[in-house]
Amino acid sequence: YQRRVHGAYISEICDSSNMAKAMGMLSMQWSLGEVVGPLIGGVLARPSEKYSIFRNFKLFIDYPFALPIAVPLIVVIINIIGGYLYLKETRLASMPRASLIPNEVKVENADVSENLFLLSKPEVRVDRRPSKLSLLFSRKVGSSVLLYAFFGALEVGFVSILPLWVMSDHDHGGFDFDDSKVGLALSLSGPLALWWQPLVYPKLVARFGYTLCFRVMIFNFAVVVALIPLTGLTPNIDWVHWVLVIISRMLSLITAMSCYTTVFVFVNNSASNSIRGSVNGLAQTAVAATRILVGGPSMFSTIFAWSQEKDSTYPMNYFLAFHLISICLLLILAFSFYLPHSITQPSAQSKLTKNTATVEKQVDSPTPLSNNK
Repeated sequence: YQRRVHGAYISEICDSSNMAKAMGMLSMQWSLGEVVGPLIGGVLARPSEKYSIFRNFKLFIDYPFALPIAVPLIVVIINIIGGYLYLKETRLASMPRASLIPNEVKVENADVSENLFLLSKPEVRVDRRPSKLSLLFSRKVGSSVLLYAFFGALEVGFVSILPLWVMSDHDHGGFDFDDSKVGLALSLSGPLALWWQPLVYPKLVARFGYTLCFRVMIFNFAVVVALIPLTGLTPNIDWVHWVLVIISRMLSLITAMSCYTTVFVFVNNSASNSIRGSVNGLAQTAVAATRILVGGPSMFSTIFAWSQEKDSTYPMNYFLAFHLISICLLLILAFSFYLPHSITQPSAQSKLTKNTATVEKQVDSPTPLSNNK
């Protein structure tokens, strides 16, 4: 849910000139979580068995995963306090009145003058927000929400079976890693993704556009997911396993985060500021539903466990879950051609609101304008 709130917040303070860079910075924080999160889980899990200092702690003996859960809980509490104290509201509280504009301020910019004239007119606001169900029938909203819902379900499904596969023995296509090795390997795959989003992704968007970037990245993600189980056919050499796991996760993380970032832009561009909160809430509800009902951790983990128990041959062995996810990703790629071209730009009302905010700032700070007299 935090992803949707953060994405909506950024979309209200940025425009098309810096949206890709801002979303890349946001995705960088998730990539940082991909580095730190598995490391915390792998190192701090079962502390009473690993570290003598915790050997006599009954809490950690009875609840071996309490410590790695407590650390992110503390971080979340700190974020809540910091957001409450320092995060500013992005919605405009009120419109400036013409009487508040000093007479001595001479506005020479034509665009600003026109906007100030519009702001001086009396405004009649009629609350005609559409229902959440009717929003789905809008092509822009419906297509972007469905894109996020199904991609989010598939990506989480992939993330859920990846460590299960790595921890499987070599006869079942895995590398027989324990939880500490899994956490360390997944953490080592994160640094490149950490810098990819804020440095490389915005340049790709500026050069090729959001839609083409999404299609290329989701195609690459599907290819990576399909090829990952093939690494289980390599010789049973420990350092080879480490390299393969790190590279596989690195490529999947870069492509998946790039897809997420683009989809977030699509969802926010599909709605004006007045209904953006509703659209993001609808998107979060949709992705939660697909993860539970259609496909997600439970479904693909069950398929993977079933394939491990049956000891079947290809394609019903450990390849099955990965290849199902890959095929579904290609279907999402095909669905992306249904997206309207206008999805790559903010709605007209969003642009007007941001221009209004710029005018308000100039009205509130008349000194720079008065220097032009």
